[in-house]
Amino acid sequence: MVYFHNEQQKETAHTFVADLEKRRIFANPVVTAIEPLHNYFPAEKQHQRYFENNPMQSYCAYVVAPKIEKAEDLFGDLFKR
Repeated sequence: MVYFHNEQQKETAHTFVADLEKRRIFANPVVTAIEPLHNYFPAEKQHQRYFENNPMQSYCAYVVAPKIEKAEDLFGDLFKR
């Protein structure tokens, strides 16, 4: 699910999905829903930037890190650095 705050973010998300479809990045169509953000509350301070601050925590190291690596391999040119 992709949530947007405003029309610009909505358009960016739809453009990105259209680009994925055009480039045939995935074998099947992208089915990610793009919806307006409702009922959002920031996480508590200890949960902010959790992966960055806890890279050796087992879930981060064995589940999140491989997913981040895969995303960087596929979309590295789109990551903010």
